[in-house]
Amino acid sequence: MALTFDDGPHPEITTQLLDALRRAGAPGTFFLIGALAKRYPDLVRRIQDEGHVVGNHTWNHRALSLGCCVSPERQVAHTEELLAWLCPGSPRVFRPPFGAIGPGGRRVLIRQGLLPIYWSVVPADWDPLTPDEIRRRVLAEVHPGAVVVLHGGQVKHQGTARALEELIDDLRQREYEIVSLPRMLASAGYTVGTR
Repeated sequence: MALTFDDGPHPEITTQLLDALRRAGAPGTFFLIGALAKRYPDLVRRIQDEGHVVGNHTWNHRALSLGCCVSPERQVAHTEELLAWLCPGSPRVFRPPFGAIGPGGRRVLIRQGLLPIYWSVVPADWDPLTPDEIRRRVLAEVHPGAVVVLHGGQVKHQGTARALEELIDDLRQREYEIVSLPRMLASAGYTVGTR
């Protein structure tokens, strides 16, 4: 199973998530918003330097579906340019905001060589939740091959940061192996290019 984190980086929450992952010895994938990555470049580099995957989550967290985003190409390409500069060699993966790509967005992802990554476990932690509630929701839905989507881009995601270490312990007690997203994709037969 894989752990993914959307909507960062955030100087406080992302730091807490990285510290928890380091203590637990677990990999994660961070789908970053370009405008925030530009604001916190050292934090973006830290994510990659500590062995985690950095992915694209658009420049301003706009859905790429037709009519929702004036310029899907700009939302994706501008973020890709920044991530290529900050994290060369990182996998070319993309998490669509709200899970919406649409016809225009699909063409952009093909042109950019990005693989869209969805999720199979969503505890809805975009709203403030207690650490216990986050753990309960993830553990109720987890399954072999799961991709868990968690959030870490705002102070309201404190519960996620505080839940992470204990959640990892719970998952391991249930005999789940937490693997990197590229390893999960390779086991499913996907090849992902790099920036």
